[in-house]
Amino acid sequence: MKLKFLEHRLTWILLSVFLFTIYFLPYFIKGENCYIEQFDNLDQISYLGLFDGKFQGHFFPDESMEEFYMPGIEPIFRVSLLTIPKIFWQFGFLNGYIINEIIYRILAFMGFFLLLRNYIFKKKIPIIFSALLSISFIYLPFWSQGGLSVAGIPLLLYAFANLFFSKKIFISYFIVILYPFYSGFFLSGFFILFCVFIIIIHLIKKKRVVKHLIISTVILTILYIIINYPFFLINFVYRIPTNRVGIKLAGKGFEIVLKNFINFFFTSHLHAKSNHQYIILPTVLLFLIIKNKDYELSKYFRIICLFIIFTAITFSLYNYKPINDFYTKLRFGFNYSRFYFLNVGLWYLLWAICLLNFYKRIKNKKIAQIFILILIISQMGINFYQSSWRSWNSKPTFKEVVSKELFSEINDHLLKTERDYDKNKIRIGCIGFHPSIANLNGFKTIGGYIPVYPLKFKKDFYKIIKDEIKQNEKLYQYFLKWGQQAYLFDDKLSMGLNNQYMIKKYFKTIRCELNIEELKKFDVNYIFSTVRILNAQEIGLQDIYLNTESEYYYNFYVYLIGD
Repeated sequence: MKLKFLEHRLTWILLSVFLFTIYFLPYFIKGENCYIEQFDNLDQISYLGLFDGKFQGHFFPDESMEEFYMPGIEPIFRVSLLTIPKIFWQFGFLNGYIINEIIYRILAFMGFFLLLRNYIFKKKIPIIFSALLSISFIYLPFWSQGGLSVAGIPLLLYAFANLFFSKKIFISYFIVILYPFYSGFFLSGFFILFCVFIIIIHLIKKKRVVKHLIISTVILTILYIIINYPFFLINFVYRIPTNRVGIKLAGKGFEIVLKNFINFFFTSHLHAKSNHQYIILPTVLLFLIIKNKDYELSKYFRIICLFIIFTAITFSLYNYKPINDFYTKLRFGFNYSRFYFLNVGLWYLLWAICLLNFYKRIKNKKIAQIFILILIISQMGINFYQSSWRSWNSKPTFKEVVSKELFSEINDHLLKTERDYDKNKIRIGCIGFHPSIANLNGFKTIGGYIPVYPLKFKKDFYKIIKDEIKQNEKLYQYFLKWGQQAYLFDDKLSMGLNNQYMIKKYFKTIRCELNIEELKKFDVNYIFSTVRILNAQEIGLQDIYLNTESEYYYNFYVYLIGD
């Protein structure tokens, strides 16, 4: 006996739409008062090409391009990649962010659902389980800026499977063309191409027809090169040394490597969260204990398991000192361990294979359906709690972090009190908060979150902050060996800028050891600090504005840099 309503077409469609809507309610109901992650997100607004509330990025280098956070750098470093999210940013950051979230999650749902229905579950299990498992997958806290990098892996797998079996050729090539425009080459693209290349070689040895796989891989490669053309020009044509060549990996001993290997099976990377440790992993382990020899999709189950083990080894060895010391000398600055970005969808496919076999093995189908429903809904709840639920309840809100009213107040005050003040012509330094927030409010800054920038800029910027960061070994090592955050650091505040509540409570004053003379070389006129600078007068700063009202997320102390 079965639960008949689970097999009705209308049931899974309405339920999917309802659950999808539930996920996005915080954005629609709370608007600017919803929570949006700051780390690798709001702190990267400048890098996305957003300035003064709107997209102002350029797609091709031009000497006349205005620069908002890295004065004096070559135009090639200022261009935006040719990607789909740039369309969404035309509507501003928050609107663009929400549109992006909706679009890539719809595509992720479609990809996972089609993959399950056509190649995993087929018609062996009620269709509603394909829908619910797909919803569970898209409830994950994906990294929004990654687009389809992680969320779209099942969609791309579906396309590759179709091309291998010469089915649905047109739509499959469309997916292959779409994917690189909506994903990161260095997040997933490179690793996908590597894996597909290995698969093609294996299939050729087996004398299988792989014409469409070869063509699609060539298309994927060419498109990634075109989309990421600034990187290839910088490194292979202009040969401009960047901060990436100065990256020095932190080497760990074998004990730490072994610990990382074990932990890998219970956790996942910040930008590739799978939340598999709660229900999926125990389900897989249970299946391994009770499975028989002739179970469904056994070949794919083994391949996925071996790949996950391979990614764990790669991830762990990335921190192994003997290997790191050698790799650092090559000066590639490339994280070769990111195969784990492919794992998220694979964990859920592995789980789907287990659920399919449980369903077939349990004779009472009503019990089987209830059992699988409980597992999927439980996993869905875990994923929802760590993503959409945080948008409802976590602090600070997007409105608090951006603080448009406060920045507007500061601008109005400076207009009234500062002679020759022009927001469009001045440049500010930011202490105690992310420069991208000032950029979003229309202020040009010095420095920011910058994944790739000229090595010369890093050396010049180091002259400004060296006396400050030398007082904090962690900061010092971070900037010299990594340095993607080119910030006017304070040794006490360190990198804890995401929690202004804590800064307000525990940091009343700081001493600033930044080199003001070097700062002047970049035409910086003002310092915006979230903490009062004790030695302001000593280093040539004039206190001109103060706002410590509790209604605002930030305390702001504004200093004029003297001549």
